[in-house]
Amino acid sequence: MPGRPPVLTVHAHGDEGPHFPFEDVLVTTDGSEAATAAVEDGVDLASNFGSTLHGVSVIDSRSWRFARRSGSIREHLAEQAETAVETVDSAATDAGVDEVRAATPTGVPHRQILDYADEHGVDVIVMGTHGRAGLQRYLLGSVAGNVVRSSTVPVMTVRQMPDEG
Repeated sequence: MPGRPPVLTVHAHGDEGPHFPFEDVLVTTDGSEAATAAVEDGVDLASNFGSTLHGVSVIDSRSWRFARRSGSIREHLAEQAETAVETVDSAATDAGVDEVRAATPTGVPHRQILDYADEHGVDVIVMGTHGRAGLQRYLLGSVAGNVVRSSTVPVMTVRQMPDEG
């Protein structure tokens, strides 16, 4: 089912505006349906502008903090992250994107995304959002929300529509 149109958030930072056209596009993914829509939009941006596409899937270090079998959990999360960035690479290759970089850093997701963007001179971040609200959003937090609030570069969010049932 198609989602809502993507939203591009741009913060004012002094006299400097965003760098355009986007030469480096960062798309984040966790392999979820919400991320899939963002990957499609990120690949389209990179393809249309001839940009370098950076596919990043963060291995959330908080996921195994209290687990007894943290080694196997880490391995599983690392495999998921690798699969997610391989999907980005494949989609980019199919779309004719010439330069694709992949990374699977470990840490707190929004911090790793912002650090990667800063370290690699990214011009725009593209990410999916689940569209959670209320208690669910309060309990789970919002990686996209944290990135949008803290990013020094534009952030395009692609919202997953809730399942109709």
